[in-house]
Amino acid sequence: MWRMVIRVKGCVIHTLTDGNGMPLSNSTTAANGSEREQVMPLIDRNASQN
Repeated sequence: MWRMVIRVKGCVIHTLTDGNGMPLSNSTTAANGSEREQVMPLIDRNASQN
């Protein structure tokens, strides 16, 4: 499950969660960046941690 958690002026915190809402991985990017480009890096980062 992919969720954008918080949008603060100037940045976005992206969080990858499991089906129960438990955070698995997160990243912070500039607010004007593409959210689609952040999905695969989060999944890859989570896979490398497990």
